[in-house]
Amino acid sequence: MNTPVPADFGSGDIAPAVQELERSLSLDDDRPTTASDKDRSKNLAALVMAGETAESGSLDVDPTHTLTPEAIQFAHRMFNAARNGDDVLLHAVDAGLPVNLTNDEGNSLLMLAAYNGHADLASGLVERGADVNRVNDRGQSPLAGVVFKGYDEIAAVLAKSGADPRLGTPTAIQTARLFKKTELLSVLGATEDDMKEKIPLTPGPPPSKA
Repeated sequence: MNTPVPADFGSGDIAPAVQELERSLSLDDDRPTTASDKDRSKNLAALVMAGETAESGSLDVDPTHTLTPEAIQFAHRMFNAARNGDDVLLHAVDAGLPVNLTNDEGNSLLMLAAYNGHADLASGLVERGADVNRVNDRGQSPLAGVVFKGYDEIAAVLAKSGADPRLGTPTAIQTARLFKKTELLSVLGATEDDMKEKIPLTPGPPPSKA
């Protein structure tokens, strides 16, 4: 589903919300992600997800917080765009939305798009600098998630873009082994040692909001 992009996207009513999110997170995608970056992102996400009913007008925002209700609504809309494969998200990133924004469960925009099978959107986020190795709060990586779901095309894109197949619990390689996805093992660069390694836990989906 693609939402028509307003003619004034990047200006007018949308730009202030994007700029406020960017300013609040203070993320710089040209340097490695730090723990403090993730904390800032999750603090914002907690507010966003607390406003699940924002569109109905019942959003309650702490007046001492610097974020406006409009910015919180906009971030919430972007999480939904990632889940639904709406490429308006890419326009938002191009306008300044932090590409590594995560929700309150640690799921990045890339995780949400990839896990829901949106190959074009996931590729677009990667091209814009999304962190392919950002794990969620359950220690799950985007790569392991798409292997679990059977989205081989997205798995190949993530692997080619530097996603670590040995990251997370379980790893992407362990997930491929568990579900006998032998065709993916070569894409993931599995070695003999990888094939001998014990598989820890049966993989499952990211938290409910993914």
